[in-house]
Amino acid sequence: MGTLDIKYSYPNNPNFTYEPHLEVINIDDDKLYNILYEHGFQITEVQSSFKKDLKNPNGIYSQKYGAILGDANPFGNRYRCECGFLDKRYNLHNICPYCGSEVIYVDDDMNIFGWMTLYNYWIIHPNLYKSIASYIGPKKLDKIIGYEEKKDKDGHKVIIEYEGGVKKEDKYNGIGMIVFKEKFQEILDHFYTPKKKDKYTHIIENKDKVFTQSISVKIAASL
Repeated sequence: MGTLDIKYSYPNNPNFTYEPHLEVINIDDDKLYNILYEHGFQITEVQSSFKKDLKNPNGIYSQKYGAILGDANPFGNRYRCECGFLDKRYNLHNICPYCGSEVIYVDDDMNIFGWMTLYNYWIIHPNLYKSIASYIGPKKLDKIIGYEEKKDKDGHKVIIEYEGGVKKEDKYNGIGMIVFKEKFQEILDHFYTPKKKDKYTHIIENKDKVFTQSISVKIAASL
């Protein structure tokens, strides 16, 4: 299992004890908050070419992220006044005649995220996917969510029915993501053993965050 190298600092107050911890977020809720209260936006259009994507305000290369290499002066807006009338480095420290503010260096806004929404489909939270894979077993999980369609000699779909004689770990093989989500609790209970209690508890505590329809897209201004 990998390790995390995290640098952090906090006030030195003898009256309080500070303890950092990692939190599994609800990605769908985070998307809603980012769009409503920060600077996130919904990616609603997908273009057929890179050049069109660069000009699309609601695409993955939206100008809402800031300037990009496709612009004539890709880093010009790093220096600007509050209203944006004056920009570029040669105006550094000049006072804007409209808003009266000084032109200063402005770093990237890390709260600007584009969001793609999978309205008819679901994916698994990346961190919780690792937890589920560790609980069930990576290869077993791949076999479960990897959809397997059986057909008869006439090409008609055949419903796979598992009865006696099938290994316990193979019962849900080939059901695919849709059924996996529908039977998630059932499958967790199916693979439960006392040795897996801690992993099981962690997944159950974050059950409402396992499946998401939101994918965040962050493009650095230097792209």
